[in-house]
Amino acid sequence: DGKNDNWIITGLPENNNEMTIHVYNRDGQLMYESVGAYDHRPFNGTFIGNPLPKGVYYYKIDLKSVSKPLVGSITLLR
Repeated sequence: DGKNDNWIITGLPENNNEMTIHVYNRDGQLMYESVGAYDHRPFNGTFIGNPLPKGVYYYKIDLKSVSKPLVGSITLLR
């Protein structure tokens, strides 16, 4: 339906070229990576162009020197 198809993260510093965003599956495999200023490539529930299975995924947003890493979970529904 085109709603909530991308994980858009608001409030991140636009000029932080050191930050990283990672999304992992429950086995710890990296499913998504964004390095540098939020690169306008939001996590969309795919890996190498293939839809990921529904379930819980874990994220880590590391702003480097700005603050401690932000961690949490994302639930992917289909």
